[in-house]
Amino acid sequence: MKKNIVSAILISISIFVLYLLWFILLDRRLVFLYGHLHSTPFDEMNLSRHFMTGLVASGIVFILYALINLVIKKINSKYQLPNWKKVWQYCCFALVLPLFILLTFFGLPPMTITMSLVIILVLFVGLKLALYMGDYVVSNFKQSILTFFDGISFAPTLILIPLAITYGIRRESLFHLVVFPIVAIILGLIWLAIMTLIQKKLKRTFSTPKNIFLYALTIPYLLGSLLHYFISRQEHLYITNSGNFIADNFIWQILTFAIVLGMLWLVGLWRKNNDWQSLKNILIILFVTTISIYGVTFLEFGKYENIWSCENDQWVKVGEPKYLQPFPEECGVIDRAMMDLD
Repeated sequence: MKKNIVSAILISISIFVLYLLWFILLDRRLVFLYGHLHSTPFDEMNLSRHFMTGLVASGIVFILYALINLVIKKINSKYQLPNWKKVWQYCCFALVLPLFILLTFFGLPPMTITMSLVIILVLFVGLKLALYMGDYVVSNFKQSILTFFDGISFAPTLILIPLAITYGIRRESLFHLVVFPIVAIILGLIWLAIMTLIQKKLKRTFSTPKNIFLYALTIPYLLGSLLHYFISRQEHLYITNSGNFIADNFIWQILTFAIVLGMLWLVGLWRKNNDWQSLKNILIILFVTTISIYGVTFLEFGKYENIWSCENDQWVKVGEPKYLQPFPEECGVIDRAMMDLD
């Protein structure tokens, strides 16, 4: 009980400090790239950066939770891990109200109520994934390494297919719409086949579809978004927009998840390990979270009227913007880039 509470307190404080930095203390123009390519806080490009904070924070928790507990267990072989479910519940209880108040009533600009709720939802779902996978890594370290390499098989599908479809539709390119997704799927299946042969050769027990699927989500969404954050800029780290990891259309994203599940079912046939019962609740949570993100994006997109607008290479105040004027060099960057292309 005490171990669960202590872990939850440390994680909750760490997460709250991150959100305090991102939304209040640091310059939001740098954290969320306000003004970049003419973007405004709640436009199509920038809106998702606020949601992505939950995945970046969860990626940090996953690495630190697994690393710290691995070290402790190495020092003390009798060490018992905290109950990750209890830790997650305590964290949610401790964070929900402070984060809602911070996001909705402070910072420039403050988030709308619906945006605050979805930001918190993404954080809590990501945190649940981070704590579960952290517990799995510490409890089954050798098996988790094999599961990690199984999960890598799905990274091309999860990342490349949404990007290829989005780019293919915009450019009316049949090549990107068809060839890229097929290549991504084939590469993933080849890697899964190799991993199946290796694990048979090593006489290792195959990981469950649940753990493979959760690692498949962890690698691009938690670790990928975290990696992007730390390599974004050396002087000013910023949160990525969701377009680097998920589709800009709900249907294409659901199709991507369906393809991944189809690949998982196929490899289950190869390995004679197709117990999907434990995946049912996970898929429900994933669907609800996905539809919430796209739903709020649709509702909030473009409805924030107090903005800085770039006109004739100058930032012009429209209404009463509740955020600092974007940096002058950002205004006109699109026009200059187009002139350079010409």
